[in-house]
Amino acid sequence: MNLFAWTSLFALLGYGAGMIHFASLAQGVRRLVDGGPAWQAPALLLLRFAISAAVMIAAARSGTLPLIAALGGWLLARTLRLRAVRRADTETSGAPG
Repeated sequence: MNLFAWTSLFALLGYGAGMIHFASLAQGVRRLVDGGPAWQAPALLLLRFAISAAVMIAAARSGTLPLIAALGGWLLARTLRLRAVRRADTETSGAPG
């Protein structure tokens, strides 16, 4: 595979890992606040770190550009997740955006 294909693949993998990471983070916070089972929060923490680390390590082993692309995809997922949470929070509270 050429460098462009690896870079594109890791951008998508970084985005996917970021979406899983931040969805898992929200789920863990929700379980802690709502009083879910105590073992689930650390399990979600380990899961999100393992997935993110696996993608970033694989990208780093593939080169600088794939690593930057994976980080860019991860940060895009973070940005989109934060926007969705802020939009939902604004709609719930009724405060102007």
